[in-house]
Amino acid sequence: MEIDYSKFTDRSKNAISRALSLTKRCQYAEVEPQVMLVAILQESRYMIPFMLHEMNVDKDSFLTSVSNSMSSISHRISQEHHLSQSLRLVLQKSCDLAQQDGNDDVALEYIFQALGEVNNPVKDIMVEYGINPVKLRQVVNLFRIYRNNDTMEELVYDTDTNDFIILDRYDKDFQKIDTINTVYGPYPGWTEGL
Repeated sequence: MEIDYSKFTDRSKNAISRALSLTKRCQYAEVEPQVMLVAILQESRYMIPFMLHEMNVDKDSFLTSVSNSMSSISHRISQEHHLSQSLRLVLQKSCDLAQQDGNDDVALEYIFQALGEVNNPVKDIMVEYGINPVKLRQVVNLFRIYRNNDTMEELVYDTDTNDFIILDRYDKDFQKIDTINTVYGPYPGWTEGL
């Protein structure tokens, strides 16, 4: 089934683009759901912390689990990077979720919700933290209410730089990986171009 990207909001498209960029920088074989989650975090600094807080999930622990799972993503040097099958299913599910809610546009929160409903490594992590589709649906609805009332910034319990240490670590790790790959290559034993 073909995904209609014209239905995605600009922020959702930006997040998909960020995920592709991160995949290229880290030389992953495909754009995986974990990378998409990092891209969503980078695109919307309030949404996921708000949702995790509302579900009583420790944000730092959750994001550390996502970061740790990224070590299992396979690498491949390639000029073209494609969405993994599991991420295509997530994006298709996000379209379905938006449509079920009567929305023509697929906002970031639907992608986040779909990450918890389609089998993929992020869903596995969510299950470990007691996040299920019912909780996700409730928190997405709550987020949409507050966002539509322009009260989101008031609700985020801690928006200073300490609140985003894990996210900042992702960016630093990606920059470090870029530097290491430039000097040493993308994986142990890689010598091409030295």
